[in-house]
Amino acid sequence: MAVAASQTVNYDRLYSTTTAHNRHKVAYQIVQANRLVWWLFRSRSVMYEGGTESAQPVVLEETDNVRGTDPYEEFDTAVEDGPDSARYIDTFRTIGSMKLSESEKAKNRGKAKVVSLSRAKQTTMRLSFQNELSKQIFGTNSASPKNIRGLQDLIHAAADGTQSGVVNAQTATVGLISKTNYANWRNRYRQISTFGDNGLDQMETVHMQCTEMGRSPNIAPMDSAVYRFLKKEFGPNQRESSKIWPEGFKNILFEGTPTYPEKQLDNTGRIYMLTTSGDGMDPRHDLKPEDFKTVGGMDVMEEFEGNPGIYLPVLKGRDFAMTPFRTPHNGDYVVRHLILESYGLCTNSMKNQGVLDFSGTVEY
Repeated sequence: MAVAASQTVNYDRLYSTTTAHNRHKVAYQIVQANRLVWWLFRSRSVMYEGGTESAQPVVLEETDNVRGTDPYEEFDTAVEDGPDSARYIDTFRTIGSMKLSESEKAKNRGKAKVVSLSRAKQTTMRLSFQNELSKQIFGTNSASPKNIRGLQDLIHAAADGTQSGVVNAQTATVGLISKTNYANWRNRYRQISTFGDNGLDQMETVHMQCTEMGRSPNIAPMDSAVYRFLKKEFGPNQRESSKIWPEGFKNILFEGTPTYPEKQLDNTGRIYMLTTSGDGMDPRHDLKPEDFKTVGGMDVMEEFEGNPGIYLPVLKGRDFAMTPFRTPHNGDYVVRHLILESYGLCTNSMKNQGVLDFSGTVEY
């Protein structure tokens, strides 16, 4: 009995160490699977937070205190009205679980079988986590408040940037700031009749409108059908692609901005013109699995620029943290969790963000 117990302990330890050893690879693969998430991490648009909210300074109204003066003229020092920070107070937790029943453990003895079962379980958890995170990033938490704040919660499709034609009854308040009250806190929006008619013109209009304060859109996910329209419009000899994507990711440059087909936007006709807060073109920050070795230890993220744009604030120690195996009090199995907890997508500059859709049928 003593030998069996000892073997059980050793096998349990082997299960635990095998999965923990691969945690950084799982985190890397989840990030790499979604181009927008990968871009946010790679471009230093992810920051670690440890407080009760994520807040970034914003410019909502230009001040009258900056102007030319004569040598002896008094100048204005009046206090400006209005909020000076976008504040995001809700955190959202995405969890993937890996379960091992005592029966499975009993049937899989030996190092090779343990490693094989652990990898199979981790792969299932990783793929499920990838798909769920992708859905939430491009979605909204208005219908599912437990989901993270996605693009539809930030960027609204209407002429004044306050209401959405995509998600019904979308809020006009982002970061506790009203889009209705502040024109500088509204994203850009245009409609396309047919792509061949005015698609490129409308894309160029939104791109130029989003170019503010020395920042331009640096990534543009879109409906796969619209991406094909874009390829057709440019023609084979006119297409340019960037060299910044992981292998297998297709993209076309539009006004220097990488565009790509996003499955989560299929059947919407939407094109997002997104400006992220980091420097996405810096080759020193290509992501590697080793970057995720230590939870909360990505040195690249400590260099968060805070430029105008979209960013992802993650709670310290919750960037794909992996818990130990635990046995529920009423279960004959052990379970381990992979956790990402963040404030969702945030922005400190709404006017650097844009979206386009079609006034009717999505067609060329």
